[in-house]
Amino acid sequence: MTLKDLMRVLPPYVTVHVHDKEGGFAHKGTPGQFVIGLYKDLGDKEVHLAIPLDSYRLEVTVKEASK
Repeated sequence: MTLKDLMRVLPPYVTVHVHDKEGGFAHKGTPGQFVIGLYKDLGDKEVHLAIPLDSYRLEVTVKEASK
């Protein structure tokens, strides 16, 4: 599943923390911001792990999309 696919099914009021496995970047936003392409380079990355932190926060780790 790509990050954009995951963001399309999340409620709009959730805060999402997205980072890679190596710690190279970290972004925070709402699912809508990721779907509309605020972080254009992240949408096609595959989701490695998604962990709910509390009721309205989710931590997502992504990896490079497979070719």
